[in-house]
Amino acid sequence: LHSHMSQGQQHMSSLAQATPTHTSVEERLGRLERSISSGSAALAAAGSSTSAAVELQMSQVKDRIQYLESLIGDSADKHRRELEAAHAKIREHSERHSQELEATDQKLQQAHGRLDQLHSHVLQSHQSVADHHVAASQTLEQRLERVEQM
Repeated sequence: LHSHMSQGQQHMSSLAQATPTHTSVEERLGRLERSISSGSAALAAAGSSTSAAVELQMSQVKDRIQYLESLIGDSADKHRRELEAAHAKIREHSERHSQELEATDQKLQQAHGRLDQLHSHVLQSHQSVADHHVAASQTLEQRLERVEQM
């Protein structure tokens, strides 16, 4: 674009040098209009080629952006799937842990019940032994009393 503007300025400069100083205002206006017209045509040509280059660059930038967006989208989809799989594993482990905890709690309650039964049995046995000991002591005392009375 800059080179086309320089060419237009050079063209204007050469026209100004070639024009005699004693020309009429109408002639000078005509030349100026022709010069502007040729300069704007040169600028339009330069602008259209520049415009095409800009459009090509914009198209390439859009393509690159679409490519990057697809990479980011693919990456986000991959991470979403990985997170969903991880959450599914966590739910599975949590359910299994909950079931194991429930089973352990039931076993603990059974063991506690059995321990209570054994404790009651030991107490009963102890009471029975104590009762037997008391009875034996009483019979021993009674025997001693009889022996002494004899």
